[in-house]
Amino acid sequence: MAESALPFALKRLTSLLNEEMKLLGRNRDVVECIRDELEPTVAFLRHADAMDPEHRPLCVKQALDIAFDIEVVYEEFMLRLAWHVVMEMDSMSRGLK
Repeated sequence: MAESALPFALKRLTSLLNEEMKLLGRNRDVVECIRDELEPTVAFLRHADAMDPEHRPLCVKQALDIAFDIEVVYEEFMLRLAWHVVMEMDSMSRGLK
């Protein structure tokens, strides 16, 4: 169940990160690194899905902790990205004056 949702979320996150990285003109190595770091989570969820139901609560808690950590990192990334975009726009507007 959770296993099928994560690849979709991972694909969407990669797509969003690619779009944002284009704004800064960075290469996609950073996005690929993030994707590579998240792939073990898919394996973890596959393992949790195959576990005995009595052991799943711990796995679910761990998966939620991982998902929360991913969300925090993504939000921090987006804030830093927005800051860089604002600074770049400010720099460009100062150059036009």
